[in-house]
Amino acid sequence: MRYNPGLISEIAKNWNIYLKGGYTLIDAIKYSQSDYYPAKFNRVTLLLIDDLERGVSPEIAINRFKDILPDFFINIFITGVLSGNVEIILEDLYKFYSWEQAERDQIKSKLYYPLIIITIFCFLLAFIVLYLLPEFTVLYDALGLNINNITYFLIEAGNFLRANFFFLILLILFFILAIYIFLLKMNKLEYFKLKIPIYNKIINWLAFNRFFMSLAIQVSSGMEISRSIKIASEVSGHPLIKKRISNISEDISRGDNLIEALRRWLKFEERIYNLLVAGERSGGLVESLEFSAEIYRYSLVQYIKRINQLVEPVILVILTIMIGFLAYLLLSPIWSIFSNGFLQF
Repeated sequence: MRYNPGLISEIAKNWNIYLKGGYTLIDAIKYSQSDYYPAKFNRVTLLLIDDLERGVSPEIAINRFKDILPDFFINIFITGVLSGNVEIILEDLYKFYSWEQAERDQIKSKLYYPLIIITIFCFLLAFIVLYLLPEFTVLYDALGLNINNITYFLIEAGNFLRANFFFLILLILFFILAIYIFLLKMNKLEYFKLKIPIYNKIINWLAFNRFFMSLAIQVSSGMEISRSIKIASEVSGHPLIKKRISNISEDISRGDNLIEALRRWLKFEERIYNLLVAGERSGGLVESLEFSAEIYRYSLVQYIKRINQLVEPVILVILTIMIGFLAYLLLSPIWSIFSNGFLQF
């Protein structure tokens, strides 16, 4: 069962506020319950409260949420309990998931407009091919006009699509579903996504942002480095980062520097490397990790803005050219009437 980051951030903030107010962890969790939360979450919360009241330690009891909350949340919470910094950890978790929810909303809002334009374009094209072309066929037959080969091909294509519309839609959906299942079974779906030209940049920047931000939270909480980078790789959601994390751990276990190991296997930008080295030397590694995450976040937002600005004029130009070309092909037989002196008075 998956929850949106906004809900997770709300849970973290509620627990944080009650703990800051001097309440015990049991009371903080108890008073934070709400009918607004999903039923399964509320049921597990009651079990968690019962465990704590029976004397089960919080770092063990929190595993009740293993199938509900992300592993990142649970591991960081356990670290906070063991280090005595639960309030600080919950505040960090609140900021992390609040930012992720805001980022998701921003990406969706930026992509909605081009998707609407593309959808309108597809519907307009379908209307022209499926309904407008057959009407012109009737007009050509009534006037006894000869049509050129391209116009004839368009009319026949429109008739074919109109006669087999639902079959073709089902065939396309079946083809897409078959490819999806094949990639899923071969564990190649995530790698396939990375081959999509525009989508791959969005995925990379988003993954590095999550990786560095989650790593910063874990380092600041005092979690062991090898465990931290493994959890951060899972949070990133990037298949290549998750695949190379074992190599990074091996390098660190041999005594290599964390930043050098990350750079060797993750291949991030030179400016990020320099920033992390400077942060490590100055004792501000957490701040440099957070700023690196912010750099990737800013790059992502600006990239989506550029796409948004580019898609509209490109689609409008394509639409204008296509409609103009179709209009020429459809009306050229009618213009031939006048050029041949027909309908002259």
